[in-house]
Amino acid sequence: MDAENPFDKAVYYQSVQDYKSMIKYYHMAIMNNNTDAMFNLALYYQSIKNYGNMEICYKLAINNNNTQAMFNLFSYYDNIGDNDNANIYGMMWLNYTT
Repeated sequence: MDAENPFDKAVYYQSVQDYKSMIKYYHMAIMNNNTDAMFNLALYYQSIKNYGNMEICYKLAINNNNTQAMFNLFSYYDNIGDNDNANIYGMMWLNYTT
């Protein structure tokens, strides 16, 4: 682990289930425009059913062209029956992957 890299620290803290520190370091990495941090934090929020923060993190990653975030947000909206948003993010994902 690179002691100076907030993303690496966040991944480490996630692996030892220190979620408070994990969130702190993911936020620091996000401030450095790290799209992997945005995506990973969105996955964490999704896993604890904090869908508001999940959407924020996925949308930050999407604004940086993260296609995994596009697909996951499409899937989320599709699963909850929000067809309008599912169509938006599904088409966005298709446009970037084809």
